[in-house]
Amino acid sequence: MTAKLTLTFDEETLRLSKRFAKAGGLRLSAIVESFPKSITHQNTPDDDVSPRVK
Repeated sequence: MTAKLTLTFDEETLRLSKRFAKAGGLRLSAIVESFPKSITHQNTPDDDVSPRVK
């Protein structure tokens, strides 16, 4: 199940994050989602995330 979340970033951070995601062929939402998973140890083998995100 997925849920929608609104986040606020300063414009420069958002611009650079979008550029990073695009360059890596990633979705920005996947990058953002990987952080809480990593700090709460919710990663499973099916949740493989690019090492660039980790």
